[in-house]
Amino acid sequence: MKKRYLFILSLILPLFILSSCKDDNDILSDDDYFIVYEEEEYVIDKRPLNPNEVLEIPIVMAAERGEDVVLTIGVDEQNSTAVEGTDFEFVNGPEITFKDGVGEEVLIIAPLYGGTPGDLELVLFLESNTAGYNMGFYQGEDGEETVKNEVVCFFVAGADVTFIIKDTYGDLLDEEEATITAGPFNNEPGEYLFKDIPQGSHAYIVEVDGFATATGMIETEGGEEKEVEVAVRARYDVEFSIIDEDDADIEEAVITLGRTTNDPGDYIFEDVVYGEVNVTVEKEGYVSIVDSTIKVDKDIDVPYVLQMETAYKVEFEVSDDDGNPITKGVEIEISEVIEEEEKRNRKDNGNGNGNGNGEEEEEEEYIYWLPVGEYEYTASKEGYISYSGTFEVIDENLVIEPELAVPIDVKFVVEDAESFDRLGGAKITLVCDDTDQEFTNFSKSSGIYTVSVRSGDYTYTVEVSDYRTEEGSITVDEEKTVRVEMQYLLHVGFNLTDKDTEDPVNDATITLECTDTNEVFENDPGDYIFRVIPGEYEYTIEHEDYETKQNTVNITESIMFELELTPVEDD
Repeated sequence: MKKRYLFILSLILPLFILSSCKDDNDILSDDDYFIVYEEEEYVIDKRPLNPNEVLEIPIVMAAERGEDVVLTIGVDEQNSTAVEGTDFEFVNGPEITFKDGVGEEVLIIAPLYGGTPGDLELVLFLESNTAGYNMGFYQGEDGEETVKNEVVCFFVAGADVTFIIKDTYGDLLDEEEATITAGPFNNEPGEYLFKDIPQGSHAYIVEVDGFATATGMIETEGGEEKEVEVAVRARYDVEFSIIDEDDADIEEAVITLGRTTNDPGDYIFEDVVYGEVNVTVEKEGYVSIVDSTIKVDKDIDVPYVLQMETAYKVEFEVSDDDGNPITKGVEIEISEVIEEEEKRNRKDNGNGNGNGNGEEEEEEEYIYWLPVGEYEYTASKEGYISYSGTFEVIDENLVIEPELAVPIDVKFVVEDAESFDRLGGAKITLVCDDTDQEFTNFSKSSGIYTVSVRSGDYTYTVEVSDYRTEEGSITVDEEKTVRVEMQYLLHVGFNLTDKDTEDPVNDATITLECTDTNEVFENDPGDYIFRVIPGEYEYTIEHEDYETKQNTVNITESIMFELELTPVEDD
């Protein structure tokens, strides 16, 4: 008997499928026709994240074309822990019909949720066929045979997660029925146990009438039992009363509670979530109340008294980063935070008192008289890193203490990630994590960039045309060099045509997903050009008049894909 190995099955099978009569050149004689599983093992979650996910088990029949053949699949109940009807069901079995007695058919098995606990195994074997063909794959010669007649399906158990729902005071909510969503799974109201959630990270949502929606993340591992405690916050009504210093009611004030701003004169907020929340009260001609905090733990009435506006003294006490006072040569610029075209600037020309007379004193004072408002300022002096910030004049004099720092140089070496050639034309931006102060250096042809900053923790961004923007974090306490490798962006285009008419297809939506990073790129309908880094991508093309097209491609260079779309048949 000729040697026949499973790995060449895909090469010889077409010869059987295409054969219409037997001759002296047949690869197998009649008594050598066989049926075989394509793989020996398959794995699926007992409760897949996709409820439509099933096991698809290809079965191959190698024979001469002829009459239909019916194959019966058997369950090895002695070696199986999964039970039909309890843990799984045959979608198209256990009898499979092979058209013309040759080719490949797929046995489909769906897992059933809530059956036998734990990891399960299902052992299937080729029980019988109506043509009497060999079942299993044969190897060897001179009568020596090995039959691989079984396939094992593994059903992987997930985690059993019980949610414990409490109110803000830590009391269990026994009578209220919460609606819980965990990942893609939804339980009935009041049902807090989720069985067999697959291993991984899952978002959850808890909703209870009269309470704020609670959200979060859970991490699960296969086979574990886990309790997740969730606190939901109650909702209450808050009513404000706004009066002046003479106890007279003030109408048409604007109140912002947390992130909600009511219309002028509307002083009632309904369904406010339990907890501490910031309040802002504004009325033209009065000093605004900003970021006042109230505690909402019941229905409450909140009174506020607004004061008429006036001017207040704002004094700047400038020092270096070692705390030493700087009393001469500081320039201070102040601008009120209002509409840009109306912004009023006040600038100290170095004498510190803001009168603009230019007379230098032995020791300078930096004093301004400002009305109620929010302001931006910058303090600078030659040889130091300037300091920018904001302050708000509300109802009292202020002392502002900007700190000017001796600059520290941070050198960036920007290179191509593949060739390691240095790249010119980069924009380097550093933002201080504590102050949000921004430092920038633009293009230089050498590929080496120096940015002078104050000490602290920074987030940096490197931008170069035709390259992916890179970000990172550094701590600056001394001069240092940062090497940044940039990924070149390839041009990837799609030319779409109608399969039948060869006309261009416009307004399709194309999505690219990088299988390595899970990064998703989606353009507007009709925009078929992408800029991506090299890697493996799955593209999806959608159009209401055409069948969706998907494929996985390895992109190593700029490329234009020429693709045909199949029109959707009219019903």
